[in-house]
Amino acid sequence: SAQAITSDLGTIGINVNSVGGYTAAQLIGETSHATNGYHKLPGGTIIQWGTGSTTAGWNTKTSFPIAFPSAVSSITITPKRPGGIPSSGAYAEATGVKAYDLAGFYGGLISTSATNNFSWFAIGY
Repeated sequence: SAQAITSDLGTIGINVNSVGGYTAAQLIGETSHATNGYHKLPGGTIIQWGTGSTTAGWNTKTSFPIAFPSAVSSITITPKRPGGIPSSGAYAEATGVKAYDLAGFYGGLISTSATNNFSWFAIGY
């Protein structure tokens, strides 16, 4: 909204919702701080994050909170182990992306553990 500022030089009106014709969202970006969230940077880059769970064969699609408009540059997956890695016995795991599109990806974590939960981080534009 416009606010008046008065000085010795007179009164001027300033629109505090925009600067140079740009809105606040265009200047600082737009953010969702949800568990599966995103941040849109002013130049068009989008950073997204979240959690997921996969099944054998990575046939479960994990959807991004918002679709990338043009391209996905990178997807990183990290095992999510609230209880830690088992202290005894054989243990192995692998992370990866089987396929992806602008709306999400197939992939995640394959391990010898029964629970295959993971965190992910994606960058695109």
